[in-house]
Amino acid sequence: MYVLVFTVLFITTAAIGSGNNNVPGWANSGITSGSVSSASTGAGEFNFEQLKKRPVKAVFTYAAGGGNDSYNLQKVSKPFKTINLIEQSRQLEAAYGGDSRVMPVIVIYTAGGSSGADAIAIDLGQNTDYPNNLWQRFYNLCRIAQVAESRKDDTHPVPATFILNPDLLGEVHKSCQPQYCPIAYKSIKITVASALKKAFEELHRDGFLTSAPEIPESLATDEANFGLYLNAINWLLRTLAPDVAFGWQDNIWAGDPLAHSWLHKAAAEAGSEDILKHHIEIETGFLSSLNIYNSNNPWRPHFIAFDKWERDCWDPGLEGAGINNGYLYNAPAWHIYFSFISGISHNFNQLPVMLFQIPGGHLQITGDTDPRTDHGSTAPDYILGDSKLQLELANVQQYILASKFTNPQHDYYVSSPAVQQYLITCPQSGSGKDGCIDGVYNWHQSHWQQLLDSNVFAIMWGGGSTTSIVGLSQNLDDSGWLYQRLQAAGRL
Repeated sequence: MYVLVFTVLFITTAAIGSGNNNVPGWANSGITSGSVSSASTGAGEFNFEQLKKRPVKAVFTYAAGGGNDSYNLQKVSKPFKTINLIEQSRQLEAAYGGDSRVMPVIVIYTAGGSSGADAIAIDLGQNTDYPNNLWQRFYNLCRIAQVAESRKDDTHPVPATFILNPDLLGEVHKSCQPQYCPIAYKSIKITVASALKKAFEELHRDGFLTSAPEIPESLATDEANFGLYLNAINWLLRTLAPDVAFGWQDNIWAGDPLAHSWLHKAAAEAGSEDILKHHIEIETGFLSSLNIYNSNNPWRPHFIAFDKWERDCWDPGLEGAGINNGYLYNAPAWHIYFSFISGISHNFNQLPVMLFQIPGGHLQITGDTDPRTDHGSTAPDYILGDSKLQLELANVQQYILASKFTNPQHDYYVSSPAVQQYLITCPQSGSGKDGCIDGVYNWHQSHWQQLLDSNVFAIMWGGGSTTSIVGLSQNLDDSGWLYQRLQAAGRL
């Protein structure tokens, strides 16, 4: 019988973190910044060549065979993206010289949360038209784990780090509402035992597994609920890759059918502490019910990763959608964001937090290092501060200042459609008010300490389609602006 016991402590304001973490392979203090990577070592390849010029301590990419490919899933015996990224990180270390270390971070999907409930159901074995996905996902996860663990050596005792399942936890929690619950995570029956056995048989047949691990009694069921399925993944990684650090990704919009709107409501209206407390409570309760991070879990992951929709808010490919739907954050919104993740971290015994896919675009000014005029965003400006931004953002480029929200009340809980007015709004309370002059937020104030107080140990900047420390291509690169800001602030 599977028994779940947990105690939850709810808080409403940012918990005070130590600035330390116990994530294997990562710095014991401070925050490590990482760049998106093409996982290439080809001579002349843009991303690889620029990474050699802008030294980083972590690179991340998305795994093949562990990607968001539910409808065309195949068994991948050679996870080449994992192999290539680890090799790239070793070559970067050699290029940087000295005792440089670069942590390869692999993003792995075992269920297609980024494609919605139908893809999740397929990967959890709930669609008879896709009878092989569940065991193939386990197979591919095993191969990624085996390959990563095999690269351990004396100078790399932690050979890699895994981020598990972007959008899966968030989508399951957000979509499962009282009126409609497409993934009934409390009552779903997943054939975990049979799928694991089938994956082990295939691994043995393909020459990758001499003997199958013994499945723990609590996981040896074909009527596993969602929490048991998640812990089967935790167990697999602890068993096949004991020296790899790993954590699950969760979403800031998890649990709320209105997505980001709750955060803007808390940032803009009275009663923000009650709204924040409520969302910390419901997400803590959800995670606790799944027994992922509970202290009594023997397969507890090393960290949790929180995202912020990866695209730069003025990405031209979004055709204006990037500043609507709640994707643009001002200082009040960022203050609520970090208070939320701090609350989750605190409720799970100061659980280390990785920030994942944080947009690296910035508020571009006249004469900016970044010559693009279509990749603005706000995360680096809030986190690092930018003394070049003039009061009321007078020197920010017009493509940003002239923008208007389509539906400001619905998306941001503000009456004015003027983006400039939104961006100079001060937080109502808390440490987020630092940097305000006569009721105007001026963006000079660094909030690095707020991240430390929220137990953040790493930031993975950008993603496949947005600005990072180094872009995946020339048009996704900011000509070194983010790298220079991090370097000038002593954050690299």
